[in-house]
Amino acid sequence: MKRITLAFILCMVCLHALGQDQLLTLNEYLAAIKRYHPVALQAELNTDKARYTRREAIGGFDPKLEVNREQKVLGGISYYDYVTPEIKLPLWYGIDLKGSYTNYDGYYVNPENKVPKEGLSYLGVSVPLGRGLLIDERRAALKRAAIYQNIAANEQRQMLNDLFVNATHTYAEWLNAWLNAKVYEKAVDLASVRLKGVKLLYKNGDRPAIDTLEALTLLQSRQQKLTEYQNLLLNKKNDLAAYLWLDNLTATDPEKLKIKPDTSLIKMAVPDSLLLKEPAAVSAKNPEVKAYRLKIDQLNIERKLKLEEIKPTFNVNIGILNSGGAFFNNMNLTGCKTTRNLVSLLPCR
Repeated sequence: MKRITLAFILCMVCLHALGQDQLLTLNEYLAAIKRYHPVALQAELNTDKARYTRREAIGGFDPKLEVNREQKVLGGISYYDYVTPEIKLPLWYGIDLKGSYTNYDGYYVNPENKVPKEGLSYLGVSVPLGRGLLIDERRAALKRAAIYQNIAANEQRQMLNDLFVNATHTYAEWLNAWLNAKVYEKAVDLASVRLKGVKLLYKNGDRPAIDTLEALTLLQSRQQKLTEYQNLLLNKKNDLAAYLWLDNLTATDPEKLKIKPDTSLIKMAVPDSLLLKEPAAVSAKNPEVKAYRLKIDQLNIERKLKLEEIKPTFNVNIGILNSGGAFFNNMNLTGCKTTRNLVSLLPCR
């Protein structure tokens, strides 16, 4: 609905065949700029890029499935066939859940790689107790992406603010030129009526001839001023058209614009909400101030990551080995005393 409304606005301002100028309010003007101006679209693209960057960082916590296979066949003889599918589930606090299944087959299998005939299953967890306990590259990337998303939104706000300030200033100058032109159009009409009246009085003998010259001079002076303001109005209209774009990134032709400004703006009072009451509260919402705070947050993440890299690597891997692919068949989970199940503690790996 919003897209249709804004498209209607631009179609309205481009209907040059209409004889009467169409009213273009400031709100409609700014809405069209926000929807179609290239700078506004660029700012929106930056926020989309930041959103996809964060989605990519979230992907670092997606489950990973890997399959390793080593095979040697020579002269029709299978020397060995090694297959190990593995799945890894990263968790937030640097913990990784792992599961794998290993199977060796062939005539010449290295004894140290031999596994039961039905294969060997593994289910375990890796916990960092040194480097990576407080923060790691995965968590840092996600935090960076979240801050980058806030930075992109803040930059979009800054870009739109600058764009709207310049566009509103251009609209105000166009309105001022339009009002001055209308004033001098009325002034020329009054001077023309006065000249006719003075000429009539001169013919009747009530005014001297010099008065007709004075009235003509006044008319020509106002006509000259009117021409100057009409040229100024045309220039301001061209400046205004530079902010109006169509949805296919096509610039609006100023010559086809049949528009007039909203004169009710000169009577509009400034709302109390826009008045500067609490400078501290206003500065806290200022996009430029917020940009520095977000930059500090970024640097804090990098500082924490560098400090974490100083720590020694100390990972504890705890897992359960089981013959075959089923973990819970014939397993004593209370004490893990059966010979088919093994709990391993592998530090400093």
